[in-house]
Amino acid sequence: MLKSFKFIKTIEAFLIHLQDKKIIEKYKVKLSINQTVKVLVASDSIESIVDFEAELSQYEEYIEDQQLIKESLLNDSITFEFFSTEDSEVDYSYEFSGSKVDYGLRRSLSALLDKSSNQINKSNVITFYSYKGGVGRTTSLALTATYLSRMGKKVFVIDCDFEAPGLINFFNTSQSGSKKSGVVEYLNDCLFDSEVTLDDYVYEVEKSYSGIGNIHLMPAGNLLGDSDDLLSYIEGIARLDLQSNILIERLKELVSDINDAYNPDVILVDSRTGFNNIFGALVNISSSIITFLGDDIQNTPGAEYVTSLLSNIDVNQCYVLSILSSGPSKRFNNFNTYIAVNKSDNISTFYLDRQLILELIGTPYEDIDDLNDFINGENGSPRYQMLFEYIHSLIPSSADELAEAAQSEDKKELFVNVNEEEVKESSSRSQINTSISDNVLFEVKKHLPDLYAENIDYTEDYLRNSFYIRPCMEDFFIPEKTILLGDKGTGKTALYKALQVESIFELLIEKSQKKHLNYNVLNITNYENDSFEILGLTEELVKNELFIKNFGSSIFGMQFVPEQTFRLKTKN
Repeated sequence: MLKSFKFIKTIEAFLIHLQDKKIIEKYKVKLSINQTVKVLVASDSIESIVDFEAELSQYEEYIEDQQLIKESLLNDSITFEFFSTEDSEVDYSYEFSGSKVDYGLRRSLSALLDKSSNQINKSNVITFYSYKGGVGRTTSLALTATYLSRMGKKVFVIDCDFEAPGLINFFNTSQSGSKKSGVVEYLNDCLFDSEVTLDDYVYEVEKSYSGIGNIHLMPAGNLLGDSDDLLSYIEGIARLDLQSNILIERLKELVSDINDAYNPDVILVDSRTGFNNIFGALVNISSSIITFLGDDIQNTPGAEYVTSLLSNIDVNQCYVLSILSSGPSKRFNNFNTYIAVNKSDNISTFYLDRQLILELIGTPYEDIDDLNDFINGENGSPRYQMLFEYIHSLIPSSADELAEAAQSEDKKELFVNVNEEEVKESSSRSQINTSISDNVLFEVKKHLPDLYAENIDYTEDYLRNSFYIRPCMEDFFIPEKTILLGDKGTGKTALYKALQVESIFELLIEKSQKKHLNYNVLNITNYENDSFEILGLTEELVKNELFIKNFGSSIFGMQFVPEQTFRLKTKN
């Protein structure tokens, strides 16, 4: 314990005893930021340090550490001041106002050390925290976001691990052609420019990860651009007030901006590790805290502090023992016993075992098919599924989900009541060795469209009855996704032709939640029918893979390749 804190604790106990004995009227102990202590005493019987020492010797049995107080009388960092009762109530009343012990200003960690009020505990923010790194916190957050989105949720992810950000490596966002800024730049830019647009700092995650829902990612900042971007990011961190309670208000404003712009079902935040003010601020704005811990000696201080910090706060608490390679049952039982010391009714515990497949997540060796199987629970450990389902249960159902659930129940009842005679009539058409399922497949096959879109007339009737909109088609409207690639028969032409049909285009725009952006289709490939062409595309550039990757955004004026100019020339 800090010596100044130990002294304050000891002297306060003695002053309380003197107050109970009516020897002193009131007291005040003040600690300054440079570790000096001032003890103020209001009494009509103790008027000097000599009187105070006399009382000290008289009540030795009531003092836990009498020697410490005696030594303090000789300490230049500690001063005593004595006031009459009348003076303390009139001329010097301001000296005794407020709490009896004032620990003064802190240079940092105010949001962490102050008792959290958690004023917006009904928020949609879930914070992922770990005391030490290497326990799977960030990976688990990315997996949770994918799981929730595939369950139909609108998920927003924020990386607040400013000193060691990692979420940009997930969801394939690091491969994006456009390198966006993030939280650090946004918080600074809002002070500089009141017209800042949140979309400029947010990535939309492709459908191969998000499925039927959607995921938006706000990275910590632009670490993937050039050296100037990286230096700017570090300068941005240096200019943010990350140590005072102001950080709470700034993060509240950020959450409010996100809810206004994206209306997500849940906001998942990756917090910085260790004792830090960012986590302290996030505690104030979160409805749930997911804490990842190891069971080694290095994690003990973090476990003790977090359980103590959250014990008196109205927030859902979840503790995850991670990542276990052996002996999970016994270690999890011990973990539960340890956590139970500060257990309250809203605490849940889980453990995660080591999975080799997850060590490739966020690396170039990541296999999306293996990830899909893991998220769907078809391979890997059920322990992760249990954690995903728990976090899913923390998110209230939206009005659309409730309506969809009711509709699903109606369909289920209708299916159960299918006339059995119709089933018998259908089966009678089959040959003696043909099953009902074969007949069903045969009937379906007759209604399947031609394999190749080039042979199909995209009429309104065909689009209404035979065209299937896959979630991945919505990726076409992500600004960073500029070129559609695929082998023969994978649907490129089908989507190309569908985009030229206004009703289908409008439906895709609506499903992608992009109506407010006023997108339009510009067809530049049918040279014979269009009135312009692109000049400046040399054979060398066409063979340049990096150029082609950025070309889609270049021709629409988003950002031209250095020292290259392309223009649309009319044929007329």
